Amino acid sequence: MPTVRSYYFAPLEGIADCYFRTIHASLFPNAKPDRYFAPFFTPTRDTVLSPRTQRELDPRNNRGLSLVPQILANDPERFLDAVRALSELGYREFNLNLGCPSGTVVSKGRGAGFLADPDRLDRFFDTLFSFPECRDAAISVKTRIGIRSAQEYPALLSVFCRYPISELIVHPRTREANYEGIPDLSCFLQTLLSFPGPVCYNGDVFCKADLNRLEASLPNSSELSLMLGRGLVSNPVLVSCLRDNGSLTREDLTRFSDALYLDARERLSGERHMLFRLKELWAYWAPLFDQETAKPFLSAIRKSKTMDAFRAATAALLSSCEPLPGAGYSGDGHLH
Repeated sequence: MPTVRSYYFAPLEGIADCYFRTIHASLFPNAKPDRYFAPFFTPTRDTVLSPRTQRELDPRNNRGLSLVPQILANDPERFLDAVRALSELGYREFNLNLGCPSGTVVSKGRGAGFLADPDRLDRFFDTLFSFPECRDAAISVKTRIGIRSAQEYPALLSVFCRYPISELIVHPRTREANYEGIPDLSCFLQTLLSFPGPVCYNGDVFCKADLNRLEASLPNSSELSLMLGRGLVSNPVLVSCLRDNGSLTREDLTRFSDALYLDARERLSGERHMLFRLKELWAYWAPLFDQETAKPFLSAIRKSKTMDAFRAATAALLSSCEPLPGAGYSGDGHLH
């Protein structure tokens, strides 16, 4: 059976901010991932770290966490600027985002959009690793397998293999696939066989059965890390479920829900803003329950227009329904 060395928390924009991370780590120390990856930021010539990015990456807001900043850049000079600024904050590992499929990101040739030009990507790394600060740092890469087709991946993988990338994190879908369809495990297997450094898998692991299917498709001798995103937001003890056959309880979710509510009440202004934030989280948690039994409660959560109504609906669900064993986020992102 393949060996999973480490578990990582993927950088989900709009969800996995510093407040979410610290609450998660404090409530579930036995299910804490080995590393959290921060949502990406884009350094510019005028502003390397915006006030929001400084707050997000401030070590005082991430105490007790092993945190990796993620940088969205297609200019090696801007990446270097970010490395220098983040080094002053104490960071020693930096992740390059080549995976974001957002149209606004891709249109600027960043994120997954950078994958359209392997020659330019090659020149980027050649320049990047010529800087002493980058040669001495751990620079990992999170990537997709191409823009339209998995046939693009061998050329990209060849580029990655030529440089001292500290770890290659692969989400084996194309940019056009977004989060739809089945991840292309043949491309991930190519990575395991060819890339000279550590490799991490990212994509559609929501429960133990998903991990078992992934492991069954890989060589017994392989070693990898596992990056969890939507699955870990849905099930905050997913790392324990995968590593130790743990399970999510109603009490776990109640504690998490209450803590995130108290945080939102303290930091966010306006009931509408709070409702949007908390309903977004319930879009991930809804699939944890038997849909027939939970249907009236989920409907009440969805239709709630005040925090009092929302809190009453979530309390009613959590007092009446237990998460199903092995249940997890379905991937559709909707509160049914």
